[in-house]
Amino acid sequence: MTPSTIERQLAALPLLGNCQLGSIFDAIYAEISLSEDDPDHTIISTDYIYDRIEGLTRPHKHLVQCRYAVQECFALHI
Repeated sequence: MTPSTIERQLAALPLLGNCQLGSIFDAIYAEISLSEDDPDHTIISTDYIYDRIEGLTRPHKHLVQCRYAVQECFALHI
């Protein structure tokens, strides 16, 4: 992964507001994945919030459903 620079952090600010991301760290991670340094614009995450960003690919969307299903199972047994 490309290191975060001041320029990348500033470029991430519009993503933070426009895509209603959870934190500046989410926005920086997305911005780096959308940069020319990552030609396929792929982000590996189980966080569904990245689905809001046009042009970003998240290949493991099915993991989100699995994670929440497991959490629901644990919640029912507690």
